[in-house]
Amino acid sequence: MKYIRDIKQIPDNMPPCALTIGSFDGVHRGHQEIITTLLQEAKQRGLATLVISFDPYPKEFFLGERVPRLMTWREKHTALEALGVDYFLTINFNAAFAAIPARQFVTNLLIEKLHAKLIIVGDDFRFGQGREGDYALLANMAASHQFSVMPMPTFEVMNERVSSSRLRHVLQAGNMSMASDLLGDYYSLMGTVIHGDKLGRTLGYPTANIDLHRRRVPLSGVYVVRIEGIDQRIYYGAANIGTRPAVQGTRVLLEIFIFNFDTDIYGLNIKVSFLHKLRDEEDFESLDLLKEQIAMDVSNSKTWMAQNKCIISTC
Repeated sequence: MKYIRDIKQIPDNMPPCALTIGSFDGVHRGHQEIITTLLQEAKQRGLATLVISFDPYPKEFFLGERVPRLMTWREKHTALEALGVDYFLTINFNAAFAAIPARQFVTNLLIEKLHAKLIIVGDDFRFGQGREGDYALLANMAASHQFSVMPMPTFEVMNERVSSSRLRHVLQAGNMSMASDLLGDYYSLMGTVIHGDKLGRTLGYPTANIDLHRRRVPLSGVYVVRIEGIDQRIYYGAANIGTRPAVQGTRVLLEIFIFNFDTDIYGLNIKVSFLHKLRDEEDFESLDLLKEQIAMDVSNSKTWMAQNKCIISTC
């Protein structure tokens, strides 16, 4: 998949394409349905496929604040590439871009620069200055500009629309089972293993640590997790994500105790999937109490795994 970092980077030889537009935060099942349709229609018409997204997201730009994002750009790139998308364009969403009239956006960008022949959008899609553009406008312009437009109906799970906002709320509530229903897989984060303060090793539970930097995530607490990317095997463990109030932590850190594993993996980029939430993050009066709770977390994790038929990887 070719990543186009901004409008100025669009190649002159961009092939005729079928495209869709949106934030695609989380690449949930609603997004997957749109992209699957995009791929099918593009194949039938002999077109390349293109997904357009924005940074910041329009909602973030207009509200002036960033909500916890479901995935990084790298994770989104990985997800879209895995689905089979040919091109991924990110547009810098700023005041100048927000002021572009809807018809100009279609004519100058989608048609002239991107050579769009098919545009697929959700039934609630709005775009252009003052959100004046919608499916009806696209349909009105289609014939005269020689492209087709296709609306996608709302995708629902349990009679409720699947959206990034709904997924975010479900994750914040700790309902990992519902989150997996909305995603089609368990929610996951990717990151590079860094050196920590070795507190876990001191307590008898060495951890692989991932610094989330300034990333705001919709998770906090202790979870049963699945780990991929170490080697060809799948591992399981217990993980804490948060600021670690028990040791007066300040930055958000993801710490994973991997079962039946004690090898240095510093520098590896691993994928951590969150299978089940055990509890919220807590403060403890002493390290001994913290150690007791960690032992309980590990025991509860293995009990949940046994009940859910997870297989613990061995070295």
